Amino acid sequence: MNRTLLDKVRSPSVPLLGKIPKCVWTNSDVNLFSLRIFGCSAFALTDGDKLDPRSQKCVFIGYHVGVKGYRLWNKSQPEFKVIISRNVVFNESEFPCLSKIPKNTEEYNIEGTFNKVEEHLEDNQQGEEIREERADNSNNENNENINLELENSDNSENQYLLARDRERRQSRRPSRFKDFHLALNTESVEPTSYDEALKTPESNLWIKAMKEEIKSLHDNKTWVLVPKPKNASRVDCKWIFKIKQENNTSRFKARLVAKGFTKKEGIDCTEIFSPVVKYTTVRIILALVAHYDWEFKQMDVKTAFLHGDLDEQIYMSQPYGFIDKTQHDHVCLLKKSLYGLKQSPRQWNKTFDSFMQSLRFSKSSYDPCLYFKYDNDMLVFLVLYVDDMLIASPSLTLIVELQRNLCKTFEMKDLGNVKKILGMTIERDQKNSTIFLNQIKSVLEKFSMTNSKPVSVPLVAHFQLCRDQCPKTDSEKEKMKNIPYSNAIGSVMYLMVSTRPNIVYTVSCLSRYMSNPGSPHWEALKWLLRYLKGSINNGIKFSKCSQGSSRLGPKE
Repeated sequence: MNRTLLDKVRSPSVPLLGKIPKCVWTNSDVNLFSLRIFGCSAFALTDGDKLDPRSQKCVFIGYHVGVKGYRLWNKSQPEFKVIISRNVVFNESEFPCLSKIPKNTEEYNIEGTFNKVEEHLEDNQQGEEIREERADNSNNENNENINLELENSDNSENQYLLARDRERRQSRRPSRFKDFHLALNTESVEPTSYDEALKTPESNLWIKAMKEEIKSLHDNKTWVLVPKPKNASRVDCKWIFKIKQENNTSRFKARLVAKGFTKKEGIDCTEIFSPVVKYTTVRIILALVAHYDWEFKQMDVKTAFLHGDLDEQIYMSQPYGFIDKTQHDHVCLLKKSLYGLKQSPRQWNKTFDSFMQSLRFSKSSYDPCLYFKYDNDMLVFLVLYVDDMLIASPSLTLIVELQRNLCKTFEMKDLGNVKKILGMTIERDQKNSTIFLNQIKSVLEKFSMTNSKPVSVPLVAHFQLCRDQCPKTDSEKEKMKNIPYSNAIGSVMYLMVSTRPNIVYTVSCLSRYMSNPGSPHWEALKWLLRYLKGSINNGIKFSKCSQGSSRLGPKE
């Protein structure tokens, strides 16, 4: 009844001279987008695995009261299930429930029929004979059909139903997966061990990458082979393999790491703390660059941890696959820090700090990872985050000089203008003196929410999150076991701290249920990701201030 009245007020009215009552009453255009032809085909979105069908074919039978959704009849279900869905694609030219023309119906050529009629009219007698002959034939055929039906009527009821049931459609793999096997054959898999790397089709590339790693370790004099001392602990090592995409090409990289987790702090090593740059420091540098229109460059140190000198004696087993045949019973006495050791970050930071002091750079008392130098009325800043460096200065000459000194001591990689740091994408518009920070795309891609439907608010009232929504039975806990709730909370929390402070309240509400999240909590978290999708262009923007000095001197 409600739907009938709704359609009536949206239909042209004779007393109103063909106008629509709702348009006359509200003085606005009526929205007919939701109206669909009754009985047409509809494809409702389904939630399934990656290889499952994306939709199920149904028949449109109406609208649901109280909810913005369509009522759909799924004929493929054994109980003829009626579902309610909002995400529907309609095919209003197809009506599955209309009666079809029987297969035994004769097909006539209209043009040929008229030609035959004209020929028959020329000879009436011959036409009468032909019509009588056709009538006799049709009567004989009908009698034969009746006899066949009488004979078949003696069969059982089950046979009768099976004989008249429609042909079942064969289940086939969707056409979008027809070349899926090609992707399986061409995708390169990252091995987890040395033996597994030799069994892959790219074994020659992995061997080349391992040889390059061993060569760089030998050139850096990372260790020396010595006989294993008695009562001396030894740390093992392993190979880590990674495929990196650079300029649409795959780069096979192998790295030798020590299993430093077997060492205990206070027994095998004393100091392991290493400072990292603060977010506030990075924001201050970005604000200065945007305001004063400074030059802004980025560099990376190759194998940074290998430059640190060790204070303790650490013995490591020889790398698997590269054991010296003449000294196979010897061990590696590490002279330089190696990836995987707990003290490696600290030793690298000490080495770099000594180098910067030799260049007469000063360390900030606020942040130990911020170095600056005042030379010829010009400032140059260097921000260090492990092995990534940001260099800012009003003078390009000072930056080039610093880069030259860095390349003399360390193996560096010049990344040019700053584009990404700490997971944040940096977009600079020098013409308008602005710098924009954003990092939402990586979060959406990580949790497959890139194509999600955006929303306008981070959280809505209908969720009503509480402890009672947490799983209580084993089946509910097993269902939530594989859902990356904690990972998603960590990602949005990192996003909140870096570039999106406006989601603080929502993240604080969702993080209360990290120990035992339920389905409503996960739906609320996905709602937050959908909000981030809708506000993907939001972030932190630095621009030139109207107030302030035109230069930054030593006092400032």
